This record gives sequence, structure tokens and C-alpha cells, in this order.
Amino acid sequence: MMGGSLTKLGAVLVVAGALLMAGPVFGFSTLAADRGTTVETAPTESALLGIQPTGETPDNQNDAPVLTVTNNANERFDTLDTQAEIVSDPNGALAISDGFGSSLDPDAQTDLSLTCASGGTGQATVEVTANAVGSTLAVEDITYTHTFSYSCTGNGGGGPPGFVSVSAGDVTGSNTQELTFALDGKLNNGETVTIDITSFLANYDGASIDSLTVGGSPARKHDRTFEPASGSATITVTAKGNIKAGKEVRIVLDGVSPEFDFFSWATFSTASSQASDTFAIDSGGGWMTTASTAGDTGSVDGTISREELESIPLAELERFDSYDDLERYIEAETDIEVVDSGG
Repeated sequence: MMGGSLTKLGAVLVVAGALLMAGPVFGFSTLAADRGTTVETAPTESALLGIQPTGETPDNQNDAPVLTVTNNANERFDTLDTQAEIVSDPNGALAISDGFGSSLDPDAQTDLSLTCASGGTGQATVEVTANAVGSTLAVEDITYTHTFSYSCTGNGGGGPPGFVSVSAGDVTGSNTQELTFALDGKLNNGETVTIDITSFLANYDGASIDSLTVGGSPARKHDRTFEPASGSATITVTAKGNIKAGKEVRIVLDGVSPEFDFFSWATFSTASSQASDTFAIDSGGGWMTTASTAGDTGSVDGTISREELESIPLAELERFDSYDDLERYIEAETDIEVVDSGG
């Protein structure tokens, strides 16, 4: 079922079911057809803003694009505003994994994808409302309802995924930090990746998550939290729908303050796997640690000399009473070994 109205910058004339555009464009004025009147000029899939089912359904191993929106107009829709909702699913098995795009070029398409959040077989109904605005026309109040059968009983992969790669970017005077990870399996709806940052010479109290992207695209739907604690912080990313295997998840923090040249580390965890990466804190003092990470997913591994350790003023480390305390902390919390200056 589909209904809607078409708004034209100028005048709108509805004649025998067709839309005739007339008049110069002087700016946006809303001269919509009667909202109770159907102004379709073509079947659903070939209307100016076409919505149609793909015929695909998700299973436990794969998401599926269930609905497609097509721009059949001769101009770009700079704004594509859609709301999609699973209005009926007695089993509660489905979730939205990827929504429609926010703009759409002529002849281009964008999909609504669903995923199996739990097991079950049944029938579900998805309802979509859409508005699209271009430079000279707007399509308003489109509604579309799609009912389909699905089966979420396949093998979902046997538990939470592990990591393909993790990376923690350096903290510098730019006051930003990037953290990335990719998984070897799908992060299902409701599953979480936790990142624990341990850093006693960078301050996270004034920081926040500036952006979260998945596969290079903004990921507004996925839940995220940020809990700073002075020189440490905990970040969580919880999938809404899912995050596909191999997709790079990138978190950009803003407002991280380097306080002294040193190193720190970030530990990435799922319910079944853990990986670490070190990063440098560069306050402009010119000192860098020799500590490094053993491979993309290895634990923090390396050495730091006692001389390097003692170049840090203990006043900057209020939690440590002596360099011996600091050395014991580093060796207990990481695989980094503090060695004599001579090697």
C-alpha cells in the first residue's frame, strides 16, 4: 500500500492522475496536493520515490536487504528522511541492521536490511514512511507496508566473534584519538565490544566520542558509551541490528589531553576474545617509548628502560609513590618489561 503527495516549487496541477509541473522556482513553498488524495503516477516501484521489496529475507548467518528505495526523479534528493519500523513480529526475532541512506542520486537505490536477532520462524511486517526533498521538488508522506515470511533457524556462528585487528592511535597536541577494530565474525544484536584505555599520562576527563563509523559510514544506530576516569576510560559499542564480520569500526575521541611523553595501552574485548594495542602520548617533550604491540592482535609486548621510566616526574603520577611502584604496575598490567638502561 502506498500513498503520498508531491510538492513543487511553483504550482502543482493534478490532471487525470498525472502530475504537471509549472511555474518558475522562487524558493520553497509548500503547495501540496490534498493529503487525502492519492497522487501516484506509476506503480510503486517506478513512482518518483519508488519503494519495493527485494524478495530476500535474513537468516542466522546473513543479513538481507528487504526493501529498496529508488530515486526515479530526474534530480538528486538532497534529503531523504525515512522511518522504518518492524510493526509486527510475534517471535521478536528480527531487528533492523542497516537503514536507508540520508540522500539519493537520480536512478540510485538504498536498502533497508534486517538481521536475525534471535531464533524463530514466522511472519513479520515492516512499515516505512518517507519524505524526499530535492532542489525543485519534494515527495512527501510516502507510506509503504511489507509483510513477509522468514526463518531464523540457521547456524549463527557459535558465539561472540574475535578480532581480526585492533589499533589505538597516538595522543598528541591535536587532542584527538582514533581507535579501530575489525571482527572475524558478526557482532549480533545486543552484543558489545568494550575498549579499556589505561593511560596515566593522558587526561580523558574532558573527552567525548566525536564520531563512530562502521565500514567508513556513520553508524548512528549503534549504542555507544564513554566513561572517563582521569587517565583512563572505558568505551562500549553495542550492536543494534549487527556489525558485519570484517567491517572496520572506527571511534574518534575528541578532547583527550596529553600531559607527559609516555606510552599507554588499550584493551579490546568481546564476550569471548581480547586483544591489545599500545599507543604513544606525545606532549611535545620529544621522548618516545620503545614499547610496541606484538602483531595486530597480540598483547602489549616490549621493553622500557629504567632510565626512561625515571625521566617521568612522579608528580605527574599521583597514584604512584615511587618508581618501583610504577615499575610493578607496568609489569603486572602489561607484558612490557622494565630493563636496566644498558639493555
